[in-house]
Amino acid sequence: MPIVENAEHVRQLIEKRKASGWPIRRIIKELQAISSQYSLEHATTAQLKDDEWWKKAIEIGEVALVGTMELFNICVTRNLGGKEAEKDGNLRKAIVLYEDNVQDCFDGKFPYERLRIIYKKLGRDADAVRVMKAYLANEPIFDQVNAEKYKELIVKYGGQLVDPPAPKRIDNGFWKSF
Repeated sequence: MPIVENAEHVRQLIEKRKASGWPIRRIIKELQAISSQYSLEHATTAQLKDDEWWKKAIEIGEVALVGTMELFNICVTRNLGGKEAEKDGNLRKAIVLYEDNVQDCFDGKFPYERLRIIYKKLGRDADAVRVMKAYLANEPIFDQVNAEKYKELIVKYGGQLVDPPAPKRIDNGFWKSF
C-alpha cells in the first residue's frame, strides 16, 4: 500500500490505477486501506494533538471516500445500462456492460446473475460457468445463498467447482547434475 502525502496524491493514485487497468474493487480496497492509515485507531498521541495531522487525515479521508463512491457509481451505471439494453433487446451491449463489471470484480450479484441468465438462454454454458466462478472468487460473504446456488449450477452446467490441479512436475534428476 502506498504512503500518501496529501489529498492530491490520492487523486493521482486513483487515476493512475484506473489508467493501469486495475479492477475497481481493487482500487476501492486500496482507498479503504489508505483511509485506515489516518483513522483514530492508528494515530499516535502526538498526531491526535496535531491540528495539521487532523486536517490532512480529514482531507485524505474525504478524497478516498469520494473516489470510492465515484468508482462504485461507474459499476452501478453499467448495471443500469445493461438492464436497459436487455429491455431494448440489445443483448450484445448488455453483455459488454455486465462483463466490464465482472472484470472489475463488482461486489454484488446483479451483473453475474444477469450474465448467467443471458448466457444460459444463448446456450453458452461455459460462459455462464466462468461468470459464476468469477462471482465465487470474490468471496461473497453476505450472499451465501446465491453462492451455494452457483456451486450447484456450475456442476449442473457441466463445470467443475475447482479447477483441476496443475500437473506435477516430473523430476528426472536433470537439474541435479548442475
